Amino acid sequence: MKKFFMSIPTGVRLILAATTVCYITALLLGHYRVCDLYAWLALSPPDVWHGHVWQLLTYWMLPGGWLPYVLNVTFFLMMAPILEKEWSRRELWLFCLVNAVGAGLAKTLIPTAGGMAGMLAINYGLLVAWIKMFRYEKVLFLGRWPASVWTMAVVVVIISLLLSYPCGLINALLSLFGAVSAWIYLTTRWKKNMSGRASAHASERINRLEF
Repeated sequence: MKKFFMSIPTGVRLILAATTVCYITALLLGHYRVCDLYAWLALSPPDVWHGHVWQLLTYWMLPGGWLPYVLNVTFFLMMAPILEKEWSRRELWLFCLVNAVGAGLAKTLIPTAGGMAGMLAINYGLLVAWIKMFRYEKVLFLGRWPASVWTMAVVVVIISLLLSYPCGLINALLSLFGAVSAWIYLTTRWKKNMSGRASAHASERINRLEF
């Protein structure tokens, strides 16, 4: 168990530690009636409009319950470690925040009942990153069935929407804006990188000519 834990990249471990500690703390504080941590950290559109803008950055730390916690942590562990190895710790953190804020803004701007909590928007964004980076590669879905990354992503989204149907389908659909934010962010970054490479090649050619 310790070997498995140490094999997880540091950035992923810190994100999982944040959501786990916040969830346990919220349960304990609520059980002993000290305070309602969800009222402060989970996303409530009316509260955001009244100045609690930090909820756009913190709502993902508190899951909607033990089952969403288990499922989201499992999917996060499946996808995030590889992305951190491909990018860096800070890039992964920034990417996760972009996904969360994108879905949080959608929840705040689109009139719907209730609040929002959990990592679903972040996981949808990670799926987009997997699609853009490994689209045609084959993986073993649930460790058994070979499938392309694109097929796996579609199946995961469908399963998550079906599981959310009884109690939170609207929030699950709004969480898809995390995927939209991820697509915009990655596309913009890719174009910027390509532009930078083109400028570097042009500068090299000019330097050679001047020499």
